[in-house]
Amino acid sequence: MNPNLKVVALSKTDLVEAIHNNTYWQDERILMPKSKALWLIKNNTIEDDAYVAIICLENNVIISYLLTIPDTIHVVNAGLKKMYWMHEWWVDHKFQGSIVPSYLFNQAAKKLSKNILIESNAENSDSFFNSQFNTIHTKTRHTIFFLLESTVLINRFPFLKYFKFLITIANSTFVRVLNSRNYKKTQKSLVAVQYEYLNELDPEAWNFIEPRCKNDFTYKTQENINWYIDNSQYTQTPINKRFKSVFSTTGFSNNIHNHSFKIIKNGEIIGFISYLFNMIEFNVKYFLPKDDAHYEICMDALMEHCLKAKATYIITDDTKLSNEINKKYTALFTYKKEKKSRVHKGADVAFNEIILTDRDGRFH
Repeated sequence: MNPNLKVVALSKTDLVEAIHNNTYWQDERILMPKSKALWLIKNNTIEDDAYVAIICLENNVIISYLLTIPDTIHVVNAGLKKMYWMHEWWVDHKFQGSIVPSYLFNQAAKKLSKNILIESNAENSDSFFNSQFNTIHTKTRHTIFFLLESTVLINRFPFLKYFKFLITIANSTFVRVLNSRNYKKTQKSLVAVQYEYLNELDPEAWNFIEPRCKNDFTYKTQENINWYIDNSQYTQTPINKRFKSVFSTTGFSNNIHNHSFKIIKNGEIIGFISYLFNMIEFNVKYFLPKDDAHYEICMDALMEHCLKAKATYIITDDTKLSNEINKKYTALFTYKKEKKSRVHKGADVAFNEIILTDRDGRFH
């Protein structure tokens, strides 16, 4: 083992000190956006000695890190259990294929007592995860495209790099007409609907959400959801070319914002929606209709916001929502990928009959 390698485990208390001393934000490669770090320490449900990052340094330079989110999980017939979501695992390209990633992971597993959860759709990591984790739930990630995205298309069809201008022309002509028609479809059911936008949940919103989330895999409280949707975790960067920091998790963008709102009809709340808009992405966090009778109205409210924002695509793990959107609206295509939720084989808890939703384990 390289004697210049060092593994540092950061607790919440350590992170507070690191922020104060600007320890991990002096070089181009940073541990996480400082806004994310400040957001993490605001969470009162994270105990002071709980770990939020495990870092591998070579000559005091970050070469790998594993970011964790301590969370409270519902365990059937066993009550509540503290676990760690493995939120981000980054390795410098110079050390990929070396002993560093597995060494860091093994050190992290010891620190976290192997009580680790992870959600992943990365096929190239399957062999490693299968050796260390048990799969507890499998679902489908749906990415529904309403605009042509040149990067995605060129990755799949490299010859299109010579015809990028055709993608631009298509988006400004027939795709624009298509989405104009899609937008008109949202309006009929929304005539008598109002939106109440929220920076944090009020009692009415929480009273609506609580019974619909009481059986979720992750334990929900009003305080915890307010932390989850808090926009202070994101930093706006209007002039990206002047911004030097490099990182691997969501946090900086020239247009990133969480939007949460109640859907109200005839003075009554009939739905709650929360989503993250990041430049071109529309990530669904909460989609909670009052009941099946109000499902389509709430879906139309979601689509009105997506189309108004000119989002390129919607991301959701909700198969029903994806199917219903595709049934009513004309999407260009929907990309589907299997996503697995796993628990470390050495965890001191067993999970059975687990269902995870958009609301569980996603900290983008």
